[in-house]
Formats: sequence, structure tokens, C-alpha cells
Amino acid sequence: AGGYFYLTNNRDIFDREHGSPKDGRWGTSSSERHPCFELPDELWGVRYRVLSTEGGRMKCEGARWRRDQMKYELCEWHQRTPRSDQNSPIGIRITVEGNTSTTLDFGGGIESARPGDDVVILGMPREGGFLSMTLKNEYDQITARTVNYGSTDPDEIGYSTEKFDPTHYTWVKSRVPTFGGTARKAQNHSFANATYVKPYVKDNRFVNIAELQKVRTAQDWQNIGLQGRGRSSTKVLKAIGKYFTVSGVRLDPEEKDAHLAGWKQAYGTARFGGRDGVTAYSASWEPNRWAGQRLRLLSGEQRGEQFVITKSTEAGINVAGYSTPGQKQLRVREGDLFSVGPGYTTPFFYTTKEGDEGVWEWANKGIEPARYGLYLFGLNDSILTTEFLEENHNAPLDADVYNYVTRQFDRLPLPRHTATDVDDPYRLVPTSSRLQYDKSDGVYCGDITPEHISASGGLKLRLTAHNLNDKHCSGIAWFDYLCLAPAYVGGKINVNTASERVLTALSGVSPDIARAIFHGTDSSGRATLKPYRNVTS
Repeated sequence: AGGYFYLTNNRDIFDREHGSPKDGRWGTSSSERHPCFELPDELWGVRYRVLSTEGGRMKCEGARWRRDQMKYELCEWHQRTPRSDQNSPIGIRITVEGNTSTTLDFGGGIESARPGDDVVILGMPREGGFLSMTLKNEYDQITARTVNYGSTDPDEIGYSTEKFDPTHYTWVKSRVPTFGGTARKAQNHSFANATYVKPYVKDNRFVNIAELQKVRTAQDWQNIGLQGRGRSSTKVLKAIGKYFTVSGVRLDPEEKDAHLAGWKQAYGTARFGGRDGVTAYSASWEPNRWAGQRLRLLSGEQRGEQFVITKSTEAGINVAGYSTPGQKQLRVREGDLFSVGPGYTTPFFYTTKEGDEGVWEWANKGIEPARYGLYLFGLNDSILTTEFLEENHNAPLDADVYNYVTRQFDRLPLPRHTATDVDDPYRLVPTSSRLQYDKSDGVYCGDITPEHISASGGLKLRLTAHNLNDKHCSGIAWFDYLCLAPAYVGGKINVNTASERVLTALSGVSPDIARAIFHGTDSSGRATLKPYRNVTS
């Protein structure tokens, strides 16, 4: 979080232009802290099928270019069989001299090209636009699918383009590229930091109405909860707030005395530490379990800082380098709290054992006995994703809640809740009792009843992990927190005074039916039925 990385077609040249020292080897000093990855142009590009060739021009299937958008780009067409004039291992490379919407003009030199060949525009076109590129983090989660980038003119050597507002598509050019291995050099310089409202990035659900004020509008550097340059305003919030429900109860497994049995905690209390690591009290992790993942400080002077873990022991964590976002060396005192794993703001529980049952009970929470929708949140780390396909291999979970009347656990979703159950307030009833986290790191388990709330307003949960040996599964099941969302409250409405919106909210009532009920129209379309004196089926 808050970090930078570079993707370049030649890391040697990048270091000689933007590194310190300029020795052609990026990452050799503290001034080159941000990672730089190399993706040579010849290894990727945008592919088209050749339809026809004539007089140095090549017509391509599916192309929709602007005039001369591909001018000066390097192309390579891939031939079906080797030919004497090819100048690359798999075809011929040549520079584009111009183009129309569907045709590339090379000015000649393509005599051996044939319809059916493939032509690839190598690398990222200079004219800018959208690039289909799937970026994943260390848990194989999608962090970006389509990358938007700006453009420069051919004579603007050494320029860079920067997004004016990172949430929009306004690009500006900079004579002095903002590249470098430190945060000061890498950060966006296209705006005055003190003048504009920074974007609010959150990889999860909003938890209160006030957060809606931080949503971006279509205008650069403007949120819906602000007016002018950062002046607070509640006008929009007052107008839309009544249409949102974000109330609920959150229960965290790391709460004191909540954990009863099974699973392990992915967090600890520092016993002692130094610049390269920390040792925890009473931890029992598997050897090297956390290598390549993150250590996050939850308390102390470096609270919120994250470090990359190089190796781990049963109770020890070793880190390397500087933290994000503060670029600090590790400094931990006895008693500081920390988490290991994905580096989220709250710590996790986890298991690597097939059939391992974890049990938690949150006593004396004052939860009102009512119906609630129950959500689980953890970590999605096993969804296989390609450009067009996704396969969920996250560890399936059995979720059971304790029934304080029958004194036994009930499996979620409850048996009577099928895919056609009209009583479920969210219309999201799972089709299987084996639950898997989706891309939001969460899963809806169904609703629970007042019988699952104790006399003191508590709740008891049991999770059982399965299929951890699946070759596509990470081998870990995670648990971050549980959320209870308020379900419906049974009652009656006055059909003579209810609005169309209220009527539409009733199960089985479409907008057209609601409109007819509201206006009291009969089968002939005449408003003759109101006031209703009784309701019959």
C-alpha cells in the first residue's frame, strides 16, 4: 500500500537514465528502493490477422485505429513458413510509416507477407490509450486488468505523462520525468498536493454513510461530499443517505477470549526485535510459513508500516529492506502488536490442516435477538484468472452457528433456505453448504435467526476447512472477521398509502405491478380500485 513499481522494456537503459548511481543495475543503492521489472517489447504486443496486402500496405482484421496512430511503431508479422527475407527468428520486423483505420502502410518491403499471417505491434503504442494487462499481487488477486496510459509527441524526448487525477483519464506532460527510486522522485508532480483532495482508496465495503462523501465525482479532484476546492458539504449526503443501509455488527476473531479451539493466529506480540526481525510470545507457526508475505505493525511508533518477510521460524520473523509507506527500517519494542500474512489492517486466523475446526464465541456483545444476514471475510488467494475465465479454488468452508435453543450447531445456509426462498432479505442464498470467498474476500452464508443469539447477546461460530490439498489451492484457509447485516422485520403496510417504491420492495411485486397498485388501475387500465377495502389473492 502506498508503494511504487516500474515496468520498463529495458531495465539497463532505465537505470542509466533515472538511477543513482547510473551503472545499468537497478536496485544497487538506497536511492533505488522501488522495484523495476523488465518486459522487453519483442516478447509481447497487440496481434492482428492480415486480410490482404497491396503496394506496401497491409489490411488487418479487427483494427479500428486513428489516422497515423501507429506511425513509427515497430511491427513484426509472423509467417506460417520460414522465408528468405525474414529478419527475426519468427518473421519480419519493419517500421510503420502511416496508417488508416484498418491498414498499415510500410512503404514497401512486405512482398513476402501473405493473407492469414499475424502481425504484432510490439510493446505499448506511443500514442497512448488502453492496454489489456492483468496485474496480480502475491496472492494471485487481480489488482488491475486494463491500464490506461498517456502519450507524447515524437520530438518530446525525455518527457513523461502523468495522470492529473489518478481516478480519472486526464493526462498531463512533464518535461522532467518523475521517475526514481525514492518516493519523492516517484510521486506524481502534476498537481499541487496542498490544493487538491487526494483520492480515497479502499479495497472493501464501506462501513458507514459518511464514507460516501469520499466517492469521486466526474470532475477532477472533487468528491461528492465536497464543493469547490475541498470545502465540506453535506448536500449530496443528505439527498442520497436515506437510500443506503450500512448498519451491522462486526465480530473479529482476535477479540480477547473469543478464540476457543482450532486454527492458528496470524499475529503476535513482540518479545524482542531488531532491524531485521522480531520474535513473538507463544507463537507456533510452521517453518518458513510467512516467507514472501508481509509483516504489519498494529501498535507502537511504526503502527501501519509494512515489511516484506524473507523467512520465518516457529516464533520468529525476518524482514528485509524498508517499509511501505514510510520507507523506514524496522523498529519494534516489546509488547508491540503485529500481524503476518496479507498485511491487512486487522489480523487473521488461518489453518493448513484438512478438516480443521476453528471455534470462536463472542459473549456479552449485546446483539439484539433478530434475523441477520451473516457474512464471512478472509482472503481470496486461489482464483485462477485468465483474460476470459475465472476458476475459484479457494478452500471451501463449512460455516456452523450455535443454536442456543437446541444446544447444537446449525449448518449455514439453513436447510429451509433454498435458491428460491423468498424470505431471504438479500436474495443471495448460497446454492451449496460449502462456502468459498469470492474476489471481494468475502462470502454470504445465509441468514440466522434469534435462536442463534445468546441471552447475553452473543454468537458462536465454527469453521471447517476442506480441499486444502487441491493443486490449485494455496493450501491455506483464512478468517478475518464476521459481519451481521440486519435482516427484514416482519410487519404490514397500508396498501392505500404506500408509495410505488415501498410496494416494489415487496417480494414478487414488479415495478409495473407496483405502479398499478399505487394508482388503483383495473384490468382495463382505469384508476377505479382505490381505496382498497380488502386484499384478496
